[in-house]
Amino acid sequence: MARRRIRAIQWAIQWAIQAGISWHVPSAHLLTRDEAGAVIIHDMLIAVDQDIIGAQACFAGLGDLRTFAGRCVRPADIASADALIIRSVTRVDAGLLTGSRIGFVGTATSGIDHVDTAYLKQAGITFSSAAGCNTRAVAEYVLATVLVMAKRLQFDPTTRTMGVVGVGRIGSVVADWAQALGMEVLLCDPPLRRRTGDAAFIDLHDLLARSDVVSLHVPLNRTGEDATWDMIDDRWLSSLKPGAILINTSRGEVVREDHLLEAIESGRLAGVVLDVWRNEPTISAELALRADIATPHIAGSTREAKHRAPLMIRDALEQHVDLWHRRPAGHRPESRAVPGPVPASRVVPDPVPHHPWSWDMPSIDGDAALALVPIETEGLSGNATGRTQSDDAWRDVAAVIEQACDVFAPDTAFRSTLLGADASREFDLIRKASASRREFTSHQVGAGEIQPAARKFLSTIGFLFDNGRDDSAA
Repeated sequence: MARRRIRAIQWAIQWAIQAGISWHVPSAHLLTRDEAGAVIIHDMLIAVDQDIIGAQACFAGLGDLRTFAGRCVRPADIASADALIIRSVTRVDAGLLTGSRIGFVGTATSGIDHVDTAYLKQAGITFSSAAGCNTRAVAEYVLATVLVMAKRLQFDPTTRTMGVVGVGRIGSVVADWAQALGMEVLLCDPPLRRRTGDAAFIDLHDLLARSDVVSLHVPLNRTGEDATWDMIDDRWLSSLKPGAILINTSRGEVVREDHLLEAIESGRLAGVVLDVWRNEPTISAELALRADIATPHIAGSTREAKHRAPLMIRDALEQHVDLWHRRPAGHRPESRAVPGPVPASRVVPDPVPHHPWSWDMPSIDGDAALALVPIETEGLSGNATGRTQSDDAWRDVAAVIEQACDVFAPDTAFRSTLLGADASREFDLIRKASASRREFTSHQVGAGEIQPAARKFLSTIGFLFDNGRDDSAA
């Protein structure tokens, strides 16, 4: 009976195609043709990285799921799949996909340098990324590390200059927040300057010479006018203002690690914060141990970002299936474009709305809700003596942010594994564990004495207060 029903459906679809009638097939199925041109219906098979949080709940309604280990996936593991959902640890190119029936590749990451997009376009394979899914998470990490270094080196960040190299989604938020904190902000983004003519983008060497803190937010470009591979070399580092702090949350390959080690040993840098590394997860233990803050690629890892990414890819996959069903006979849908350049305006809106959406966010990993996390404020500026109001404000900010984005715990755990036999495995384990971090918008600051300027800034970057959002931030 079931076979007759399927043959009847195939005949009806074949007739509809020939008659030019529009038609639709439920999204859990795909259509292919055999050698004779007959329509074949089959359930969509989705190959998904086993470490993508909530993948089962997110994609199960679209087809059958098959999981794989992202770092060691083989062509045979995904050859019969229709869609491939990956993380940054999987390299996707012709070597992995040739001979497969993959028609869609989605990466649950913002970066795409692990994907050969030119090959996908040539092969007619639809591609989508979760661009912007971790914008807030990375910006929060950068701000937290700036404040940690300010406390450690005993300087007031509101009297310092922040240089942002790469002013896309993440860099623009970092720049906005640093400026709101009271820092002078310098911007460098040669592609954006050429595209927009905006004089706010200055020369790189000028930025390096004037900045007390330099934060990198560049894509990984191996060649071309804007190549960033090995960009941070001895010449680049020698242009830095003496005593500067360098923060890299972009890609490990933009740094010549041997040159950075020399710069650290020379004492030219006051601090180095590294979250990304060459050859992850087999990284340079020597460099990690010499960095002031070292973490295993966790800047973009928050609970919210890990929820956001697969939901974005699911939406793209649903669109792909819909296009596939409506394609002309014998043709794949046109390969969708890789996410385009940042809009002309250098400031890209934060993808996370500034309102308490977090506790209403749909759960995809079994939790009933993502509850607010309380922040304690006892013992802040109310008990301080002998400090200026400005000093109190940024210290209050630092004390709150330290509770929401603790970089000490992953740094300590990471360092303890660097010289062990299982260092590479521990890299991935610590990275996975760090995804429990919550974003600022999911934290509620309790009642207590706190400087008005600190309250306004914290509200601006997403924190909630016991009585709701701070009206002064509006």
